[in-house]
Amino acid sequence: PRWAILPGVLHGESAWGKGTTEYALEALLAAVKGEKFVCQVDPDVRLPMVFVDDLMRGLLALQDADITRLREPERGYCIPGLSFTARELFDEIKLHYPNFEWTVELDENM
Repeated sequence: PRWAILPGVLHGESAWGKGTTEYALEALLAAVKGEKFVCQVDPDVRLPMVFVDDLMRGLLALQDADITRLREPERGYCIPGLSFTARELFDEIKLHYPNFEWTVELDENM
């Protein structure tokens, strides 16, 4: 058996769900549409994420790896990605969409 610990998944499908990384796609879509974005996560908390294509490559590599090359005794691995805050993302969005506006309404379930 093999298993993996996954960060939040970044993707381009707007119908996935309401996880803690969904804000990233929703903010980008709001910027493109010229809409104000309501952020439900703390804008200064750094969250680990991975792009869906990179995640799939990592999972397939883990699945296809020769068992003799797996070093972890339990055969569990972390699929790495990148980490950033909502504020960092919004600052980058504003470089491309200067009129992008956002507010914070924290969701205790996020």
